Amino acid sequence: MPETANAWRLPTRTLVPLLGALIVVPALVGFILSSLRSELYQGQADVFHRIENPSFGVTDRLLASQELRAEARALAEEVGDANGLSAQQIADRLDVDMVQTGVREDSTVLRIIILDEDRDAALKITQDYLDAYLQSVSLEQDIPGLAESQSVLDQLEQERLEVRARLAAAVSSGDVEAQLQAEADYDRVLTDLEVQVIVWNQLRPETPVVVATASGSAFVSDSPVEPRPVRTAALGLLAGLILAGAALVVLRRPGTSLFD
Repeated sequence: MPETANAWRLPTRTLVPLLGALIVVPALVGFILSSLRSELYQGQADVFHRIENPSFGVTDRLLASQELRAEARALAEEVGDANGLSAQQIADRLDVDMVQTGVREDSTVLRIIILDEDRDAALKITQDYLDAYLQSVSLEQDIPGLAESQSVLDQLEQERLEVRARLAAAVSSGDVEAQLQAEADYDRVLTDLEVQVIVWNQLRPETPVVVATASGSAFVSDSPVEPRPVRTAALGLLAGLILAGAALVVLRRPGTSLFD
């Protein structure tokens, strides 16, 4: 029986070539497959994305930051129609990432990325998608009476600051009559502000109001960003090293080794 078992064992010298193959083959296959893929250019546009409702917390901010993803299908159809593509073809080219947080507590930066084999098409589709998104957000902000209410609030706040400055000057100069008049004016302005704040709050929607501003026009990479055969080969090499290490542990385990 021992002689039969030894007949199935491999010479130790074959261990090195076997491990070498486990390391090299994944890297080689990855390099070849990656090299066969079409070259892709990357169009990119960044959007400064924030919520105006100060009452909403971080959770709601993050949910609102995903609004672009939620509307991706409708926007993809619109952009696809403008470029002779289907919504699915646009969706396959599209990626949206939240690349930065903490600029402000209520803000983030969304990055729109389009990959396409044609450099000009990548740029155009990215710009079209950016324009479509900004338009969709601006329509949501068109709340009747809200802009007028905000304007009145701004005017009252300016008046309050002016009256407070006048009151401070009257107190400093000891002009009692001017001080009394300034105090009366200040109370009136505060009352008007309270009333206007109530009106403003009634006009505001109860859901987060998203305000999006493009940080600039869309742009496209000068050279293809995909494929990256060297990077893919490096990942394959790493996977091969892990595989070879695991194989070495198994093959050299006492009682289960296939080698002399």
